[in-house]
Amino acid sequence: MITSSCKEKNKLNDLDWLIGKWEGTARNGNIFYEEWKKQSDTAFVNNNYHFEGDKQVFGGTSKIALRNNRLYYINDSDSLKMLQWEAEVHNPTSMTFHNDKITPYNRITFSLSEQNTWDAMLMGKKDTVKYSLKRKIMPY
Repeated sequence: MITSSCKEKNKLNDLDWLIGKWEGTARNGNIFYEEWKKQSDTAFVNNNYHFEGDKQVFGGTSKIALRNNRLYYINDSDSLKMLQWEAEVHNPTSMTFHNDKITPYNRITFSLSEQNTWDAMLMGKKDTVKYSLKRKIMPY
């Protein structure tokens, strides 16, 4: 018998493709990086950053976490205000998170578009932003 908690953990495990280092381009044309890691059976964590010259500049943190048998995308980059979206749609290659109380983007979708590329879609009432991220293969 599969419990609800196990089913939710399986949903999180479906997003294993997200684990790794990714490179994207911001609206202003600057390159940024996201590094997703599996912190535990109930959480993936992300650190993002960009470079200014040779200096790495920390951009923030976020996570996808299982809490009370529900999956959430949590942006805790601002220590004064944690933002949290609840998963509403899920399949093995895509997950959509939603929270009507957050502006400007109340819906966020992560979707695997091909083997080493995924898209982050941030949707709001006035604006939609799409970032395509490519896996950054690290030399050994």
